[in-house]
Amino acid sequence: MGWRPGPGKPTILFDVATSRAGDHSADGFVIGVSRLGAVRARHAGIPVATGRGPLSLGARSLTLTKRTGKETFAALVYWFDARGVLTALETYAAGC
Repeated sequence: MGWRPGPGKPTILFDVATSRAGDHSADGFVIGVSRLGAVRARHAGIPVATGRGPLSLGARSLTLTKRTGKETFAALVYWFDARGVLTALETYAAGC
């Protein structure tokens, strides 16, 4: 899924997700292996959200957001099943 800038408008939405076992994040967490507790320990202070709705990729999620410009940001979402095992990684960038 992705939106690109329109004529004269800097709007961007870019979204990519993976749920293949063995895929991993840049900081080394692996789908199907890593646990919620390990990700929370590495990224202390980030709240865990409950995944609800048709676009949820797991029962719980943890979202890391990084500002990339004046009105832009990038995010990495770790999705976990009910047992706390990493089931998917989602990344997106947006701006206006």
